[in-house]
Amino acid sequence: MQTHRLFEIIYLLLDKGQMTASELASHFEVSVRTIYRDIDRLSISGVPIYTNVGKNGGIALMDGYTLDKSILSDAEQNEILMALQSLKAVEYPDPDGLLTKLGTFFKKNQQSWIEVDFTGWGGSIQDRERSEELKNAILNRRTIHFSYWSADGKKSQRTADPIKLLFKGHNWYLQAYCHTRQDYRVFKLFRIQDLQVLGDTFEPYPAVPFTETAKTVMTPLHFTILKNRAYRVYDEFAGAQVTPLPGGDFDVRTCLPVDNWLIGYLLSFGGDLILHSPKPLCATLKEELEKALAHYAQF
Repeated sequence: MQTHRLFEIIYLLLDKGQMTASELASHFEVSVRTIYRDIDRLSISGVPIYTNVGKNGGIALMDGYTLDKSILSDAEQNEILMALQSLKAVEYPDPDGLLTKLGTFFKKNQQSWIEVDFTGWGGSIQDRERSEELKNAILNRRTIHFSYWSADGKKSQRTADPIKLLFKGHNWYLQAYCHTRQDYRVFKLFRIQDLQVLGDTFEPYPAVPFTETAKTVMTPLHFTILKNRAYRVYDEFAGAQVTPLPGGDFDVRTCLPVDNWLIGYLLSFGGDLILHSPKPLCATLKEELEKALAHYAQF
């Protein structure tokens, strides 16, 4: 923890130019005495750090100082390089160039140990362009306008301030403050159409947990999946309560939002899923299956 604090002190001073011991103590939630001990340690290690006394005094670094790699341990250098590798997955601008520069700075021939691709197998150029536009709108704090298809098939027009992107449960989502609803909302990225980045800008929003902005009611579900769909059980229900049954089938208990998406999802198992509860959803599935069967009555 101490090493991390020393590194962050340097980072803060490089960013702000000067800070008081009280400001640093408040930031790290430690005593002023601890901050002065940290300053002594940095000075002993060769960092040109000094204090100014008087009304406008504070702690600062010598002009022209740049970060010395020796402030980071070998493990911390590796963590930075590995974190940059993961940025490729979200198409961070030129991570390879930054990796090369830092690898040279740290004198490391960094091996690419992981590759992550969040795009779907059929991902289009339009999907990538939309993601890039949203990323830039978030970073530049630009208001956006778009058409949105809800899970019940309704189309609406939304104006929103984009806050962050989140990858969860095989899908990308946008957390935003929706002007239309006057509240935080979560939008599924693939349902966002006709995206426009407006000229309006906005101030940063306070951090709000993603779960608090997802206005979703979760409903307990209980169903059986037959053994020939075992691969889907392992792929799609890792976080659910799954009980193998004699004969190879699976008893599954989980919580999901009941909407049109869920109905289509359950129907995608065909006759290999038996829903036990909730009963109203069982009736809905039966109705949908009867409608589908009616289309093929002539065959």
